[in-house]
Amino acid sequence: IQPFHYQCSKASTSNEVASVFSRAEQRQMTVDRARQQCLVFMDEAGLPEEERESLKVLHYLLEGHMSSSPNVAFVCITNHILDAAKSNRCVCLLRP
Repeated sequence: IQPFHYQCSKASTSNEVASVFSRAEQRQMTVDRARQQCLVFMDEAGLPEEERESLKVLHYLLEGHMSSSPNVAFVCITNHILDAAKSNRCVCLLRP
């Protein structure tokens, strides 16, 4: 697994998030998928302010638009509950 880390903050932008996915997709195209998988790892996904819509780009990135390009894995860690639109595009693990 080759990770592409992104540390969210209150100042995160959708361009920054899209850029990490773009780098991971480009790298995935150059490697043997049977031997290596690229993974976007997003930490503190609950930090970006809702008004900025920084994570709205995830709706596009996590859906089927990537069917013609290499898919990359995605892991997101947060201490906050994400909105329904994001939560419906993933598997949520809750730990008490």
